[in-house]
Amino acid sequence: MNAAIRSRIIDNVSSEGFYSFYGKRKDSLERYAKFLKKNPLERTVLGKLKRIIPELSGLSFEELEFTIDILRERDRSPLERVEYVSGLMNLPARPVGHLLFIVDPRNNPPVNGLLKGEVESLEDYARWIEETGSLQEMGVMNYIMLESALCFKKETSEELDIDVRIKATDFTNLKELRTLREEVQSLDRELLKRLTRELKSVHPYVRSVLFSRSHRQVVIDGSNIVYSRQDAPDLARLDDLFVNMAKSRVALFPFRVVFDGN
Repeated sequence: MNAAIRSRIIDNVSSEGFYSFYGKRKDSLERYAKFLKKNPLERTVLGKLKRIIPELSGLSFEELEFTIDILRERDRSPLERVEYVSGLMNLPARPVGHLLFIVDPRNNPPVNGLLKGEVESLEDYARWIEETGSLQEMGVMNYIMLESALCFKKETSEELDIDVRIKATDFTNLKELRTLREEVQSLDRELLKRLTRELKSVHPYVRSVLFSRSHRQVVIDGSNIVYSRQDAPDLARLDDLFVNMAKSRVALFPFRVVFDGN
């Protein structure tokens, strides 16, 4: 492994949020490995494998299940199993090594994340197996933690303060809402979940604009709202209107409030 990747692994392991990511990743991988021990394997499980490792999409479900059976056999070393399956199924070493890790993540090294493009051939895989013998020097305790370090993405300073910016934004600030909506829509799933939990106290219309997948522009008759059933205007009714607008499945945004000449 080159020095840059090694440095990234060490940096990721010591980063804020890594151990939370590792814990969730560990649970997910171990749960999925249990599904792969069932016989016969469910088609939905095999279909998910093909999505995770696109190079496997050319295999039939029967071929993929047979491949998993071979990789589970421990009478051969990981390198021997990867070499055998690669030749048998005419696949590169990397996707086979990735599959072996998913089948048994406790005992086989990962090859995804930062290693994409680094571990491709059988020779690369053999060298990588040797290098993983010094995991503890990088602060890594096991292969699942190594995979987490290879896949972990640190939150940027902009991502970390986006919740502060959202809380400070008024629901009438169209320009800022547009900017925030674009940023929120581009966030990864984990950060999006965190934001959703932390922004429960934000105005419901702001949440609607930021988290709804689709939106529709609306024009609001301001005069009709603030003068409804009374002679004096009541601007609080506009706030009530936006609270109700937030209940729409489609974000009613952007908006334009118009008043007549009276």
